[in-house]
Amino acid sequence: NTWNSVYGKVLCKAPYTYHWRFKIKAFAIYFMFGVAKESDNYSVVNNYLGATKQAMGYYAANGSAKTAHVYHTGAEGELGMQRFNKAGCVLDMYLDLTNYTLNFKTGGQDTGVTINELPREDYRMIVSLYNKQQIELVAFDYH
Repeated sequence: NTWNSVYGKVLCKAPYTYHWRFKIKAFAIYFMFGVAKESDNYSVVNNYLGATKQAMGYYAANGSAKTAHVYHTGAEGELGMQRFNKAGCVLDMYLDLTNYTLNFKTGGQDTGVTINELPREDYRMIVSLYNKQQIELVAFDYH
């Protein structure tokens, strides 16, 4: 029983907007999708996003297929989890480095939560998974 994290290879810099699309292959109700500051130097590769105080914000399920958490905003509730709780479901994550915001869509619909006022730094995508959770990165683009 362990958490592991994977960082994206692309270093995200202003003034671009980045988009990642993830698809669930095996759902296990423990996951985190977000961004990490480049200055954190891969600090949670053998742990989970949020294990350190440097966590920037992320969309997470923590033991429930019905409740999502968006850390850095305090938002908690359904937040689109009904559209992202089984194999085949899709999560889109958008990092806007003109406005320094991060937001999410599940099943193509906005979750209604935006993480604002990210520190003005460079970022990398990070995904933290517990045990046998499996996801696939099916699209990436920026403009």
